[in-house]
Order: sequence, then C-alpha cells, then structure tokens
Amino acid sequence: MKAIIPVAVAIVLLLFCAAVNGYWTDRWGSGAATEIEEYGKRVLSLPLNFGDWEGTDSTETDESKAQLKAAHIDFAVQRTYRNVKNGQEVSVFLACGPQRHLAIHEPKSCFPAAGYNMVESELQFPIDVENPASGAPPIKTEFYTARFRKDEVTGPLYLRIFWSWNAGDGWVAPSWPKVAFAWEKVLYKLYVMGVVQERGDNLTNDPRVAFIHDLMPVLDKCLNVPGGPVDAAAAPAEAAAAEAAPAEAAPVPAG
Repeated sequence: MKAIIPVAVAIVLLLFCAAVNGYWTDRWGSGAATEIEEYGKRVLSLPLNFGDWEGTDSTETDESKAQLKAAHIDFAVQRTYRNVKNGQEVSVFLACGPQRHLAIHEPKSCFPAAGYNMVESELQFPIDVENPASGAPPIKTEFYTARFRKDEVTGPLYLRIFWSWNAGDGWVAPSWPKVAFAWEKVLYKLYVMGVVQERGDNLTNDPRVAFIHDLMPVLDKCLNVPGGPVDAAAAPAEAAAAEAAPAEAAPVPAG
C-alpha cells in the first residue's frame, strides 16, 4: 500500500501538468486563437493622437517582424508619442497574444539581446489615474519599472521602462506573472519607455508617468477594460468599428 501512494501522487501530478500544458497551448481548441483575433484588433484601435500627445508609428523592418514572430505576437502597436506642449517624447509598445508567451517575456529577458542591461532591481510602481467618468473612482494600475543601460561609442545610454500586463481585469504587475496568468488564454502587455539621465531620475516627475496618466483612460476605452471609463459588459463600438492600421515596429526589442 505504501508503495502505491507515491505512484498515485505522481500520476495525479502528471495529469495536472498535462492539463495545464494543454490549456496553455490550446491543444483542445478552447478558442484562444479567436479571442486573440478579437482582442488584438482592439489594440490596433489605439488612437495615433490624443490630448497633448501626437504619435508616430515606428518603421517596420525585417528584423522587427522577426522579433514579433519569435515572441508569438500577431497584434502590436509600436510608436513614439510627442507632447506638443513641452516636447517630451515616450515610446510605446502595446501587444496582444497568448498568455503563455507574453507572461514570460519581460524587458530584463528581452532587452539584453539589443545591448540593454538592467542596472537596478525592478520596482512595483502603482499609478492611480483620474477617471474621466463623473464621480467614478480612480483607475488603479500597477507597473514594474527599472532603468536599462546600453554602452555606445558616445557613452552610456539609459532607458527608463515601465511595463504591465492586463488579462481583462486591469493593469497589474504581479510578482509571478506566469503563475498569476496561468489560466488566462489571452493577455495584453504594455511598455512605456524613454531615455533618461544616469542620475537624477525622478519617478514623481517622470514624463512616462505623466503619459500613463493621459494614456490609461484612452487605452482602457479601446480595450474595454473593467474599472476604466467603459463598462466591461458593453463592448466599445469605436473599438469594433475602428480600422485596423498595420502594426509598426518600435526601436527596441519586442518581448
């Protein structure tokens, strides 16, 4: 009897792992591809211009196409936004795809391939965004943030990156993304980034934080995110009707 118990436990664990793997890989046709198609089009509806920000899509190259393909990303927006009032610029990478791929790809694993190495531990950084809906509570978001360094001939280049995920319940930065999103089929991922100085990097006044405050109501309306300015039960007509512009590549790695 004692010899049977370990075998039984092993079989249960094996079946559980097989079930999890089958769910992640959509082995039994659970409809992940259809959902990615549906939600991916919402990503492409992100406005090029909003508020004080004017966007420019990044130029698509064979290398950027290969990066997106390697990351299993079919729907992505990669562009630079410039504030027309103060001239500040931020780069944005917004993607939609299978959670099994998007949950494991983070800047600290993707950016070294392009020469950018993380020079500090990532920080979980909550940002409460004012909700444009009258009397509504703030839109609560959470990001990871860290600085990355690339050594160039002219000297070191520093990037400040904010990143977050969304499975339909708001933007979060869990300690273990792969575990937190294990039972999700589709995932959104967002990077907001820009060049910073080696010292004097103040998160309170960071232009990327200011951009996130302006972006979230617009983005959540496009994606129909609960807690945002559009109720989760009603699909946004503007997102469904928006024309899908081709995704262009950002000047930094997709992953």
